[in-house]
Amino acid sequence: MKEKFLKKKALTYGWERVKERPVFFVILMVVVSLLQYIPTYMDEQMGASPWTVSILALIIHTLVGMGMIRISLKIYEGGEGDYRDLLPQNEIFFTYLLATIVYGIVVFIGGLFLIVPGIVVGVIFCFYGYLIVDKKLGIKEAFYESKRMTRGAKMDIFLLGLILWGLNILGALLLLVGILVTLPISLMTMTYVYKKLCIKAEA
Repeated sequence: MKEKFLKKKALTYGWERVKERPVFFVILMVVVSLLQYIPTYMDEQMGASPWTVSILALIIHTLVGMGMIRISLKIYEGGEGDYRDLLPQNEIFFTYLLATIVYGIVVFIGGLFLIVPGIVVGVIFCFYGYLIVDKKLGIKEAFYESKRMTRGAKMDIFLLGLILWGLNILGALLLLVGILVTLPISLMTMTYVYKKLCIKAEA
């Protein structure tokens, strides 16, 4: 895992895919932002209970996460991707939902033992969502496979994550407009890395 694709090539790939379909990605980000605003709207405008808001936020987060991964995988494979890919995928919804909760708990527990363990755990299992959507793996299998895939690549993934974090911060500073572009770049960049690690793991 000594190639530089986890940084330069991956970022270049992400930028090229977004540049090919800028309108599609910007509209996708607007739709996703509106969906994620629903819990806030219910809290501020409708006075919904905290439990209702939290549960709805988790459900929407799950749907958006699954949909974005499905779209990015289709585009990577040469397809078009579609806004309808944000619709529920019933067969894996609960698997992805529970895996997301487990991931959050594991990273939180790791963070309790100082920041570094939390970051390491987050990197090791970062591809669980891709594996559930792409390969329909169960929770245990997705976490195990993500751990196997990231072996020897954790530092590259971490450094790439820092670059993408900085890119998205910069996008947010540009009146929040830039993030409509930087988030899709991040998505396609990580999809590229995921696919390359899959190839490496299967070799």
